[in-house]
Amino acid sequence: MLYACKGGEIYPIIPSIEFEKSSYINRDSTNLLVFSIKFKDGDGDIGLEDGDTLPPYNNVKNPLTGKNTNIYYNNLYVEFLRKEGDNYNYVIADFSGDTLRADLRVMPLTPEGKYKAIRGTIEVTLEPSVLLNDGDTVKLRFLLIDRALHFSNAAESEDIIIMK
Repeated sequence: MLYACKGGEIYPIIPSIEFEKSSYINRDSTNLLVFSIKFKDGDGDIGLEDGDTLPPYNNVKNPLTGKNTNIYYNNLYVEFLRKEGDNYNYVIADFSGDTLRADLRVMPLTPEGKYKAIRGTIEVTLEPSVLLNDGDTVKLRFLLIDRALHFSNAAESEDIIIMK
């Protein structure tokens, strides 16, 4: 969902984001986590095409792991933090030592016309990771990067209880 601004609204060219809501849907006997992030951007340069693979958006693979090491290849990052007592800690995969994170590409959202400032909502659907247990309490931390390589603020969700 996207809302383009009409002439009068002015936002900074650095994107800003905030968590809006989360819910679950059941598809094919699997609970999928759906969450929404509200965003604003003054020059509307949010999003990458599938074909945006030349530097700085190229996929740079680590020769030892085969994993992408270029943060600009994707533009929306979602980290999972598990509540343990009163603290939230990154969810770590025992087999790799990596933190649990979803690296995503948001499609281009730049409006047509003279006024490029935009605001809207990005909705994401994910299947909870095998690293999370049914009943775990987690927070999601988000970061959005625009095409000019401006980093948004980091935003966090409210507590979410994992349902598998």
